[in-house]
Amino acid sequence: MIYGCGPSCQCPPNCRNRMSQGGLKVRFEVFRTKDGGWGLRSWDPIRAGAFICEYAGEVIDNARVEELGENEDDYIFYSTRVYQQLEIFPSDTEAPKIPHPLYITAKDVGNVSRFMNHSCSPTVFWRPILRENKNQCDLHIAFHAIRHIPPMMELTFDYGTVVPLKADQKKNKCLCESEKCRGYFC
Repeated sequence: MIYGCGPSCQCPPNCRNRMSQGGLKVRFEVFRTKDGGWGLRSWDPIRAGAFICEYAGEVIDNARVEELGENEDDYIFYSTRVYQQLEIFPSDTEAPKIPHPLYITAKDVGNVSRFMNHSCSPTVFWRPILRENKNQCDLHIAFHAIRHIPPMMELTFDYGTVVPLKADQKKNKCLCESEKCRGYFC
């Protein structure tokens, strides 16, 4: 969990606790992947650990997720999914813990982050950011580079899996073609 400065904080705009509030620092390109879908890459190199962007969209509740159904979830970010341990973190480091489930749909409103595809060997990871706002906390999702990313390399993250897996769970075929490919994501 990252704790960021909120609107009531008196620190300057260049405070390190405002790293996700400064806007985009790299030039992005939305492009057609070889499989015909959309993808996202940067024209600029990105240093390991660097903030890339936030996942922007409309925050919705679980009831709305259920209402949208499986056909409309292409642009939904689920903070409740389980992710494989990344090699950049020690094995005793747990996945991000957030105070409550967060679902964000970027179908009708969002930013370039909605074009990031799944990969079993991702280039990007996410972390929750809590910002105080009038004695409440706003939860945001920030993407960071796992390793140095050269220009024009696709930006991808692990969509994770729903736990527990149900027998009738919809599994999407994974197209990442990495050596660690699980063959699906859900």
